[in-house]
Amino acid sequence: MKHVILIATLMLFTLASVQSQVKDSITSFTVEVPVEIIENVPIYKGCFGSTNANLKKCMSDKINYHVGSNFNQSMIKDLDLEPGLARIYVKFKINTEGDVVNIESRGPHPALEAEATRVVGLIPRMTPGKQRGKPVSVLYSLPIVLKVDPKVEENKKKKRRHKNRT
Repeated sequence: MKHVILIATLMLFTLASVQSQVKDSITSFTVEVPVEIIENVPIYKGCFGSTNANLKKCMSDKINYHVGSNFNQSMIKDLDLEPGLARIYVKFKINTEGDVVNIESRGPHPALEAEATRVVGLIPRMTPGKQRGKPVSVLYSLPIVLKVDPKVEENKKKKRRHKNRT
């Protein structure tokens, strides 16, 4: 009878230990949630609102303003880009501490990609997003659209050619 009680006690202890390890590994797993479906969006400094939709709009507006204010647009004229619109697609995570991490960018020129990565990396720390009351990493995608004007020198040459023909 002692052996049965001892074996049962050991099994319960082992089971409790395994459950604890499983629980610890589940809680250490990092959850990533797209910003479109997050229960509580990350809060950008200066954003206030009573609804998640208002906070999401404010965060989006602040990020767009930040990128527009800090992107070095003068570099565009030095690149050999076709006139029109240049699109750079940036995706990143806002981690459980509210920092922007894992920035990836894709665009028509490596210099534009590097500049987009630099500017997004300057986004200030936010209050982290939450899902079911716990901080989670939030996935965010940001399209950056730039206007590429025709080269000024080419325009001057065209005007000179036109004057010489008349």
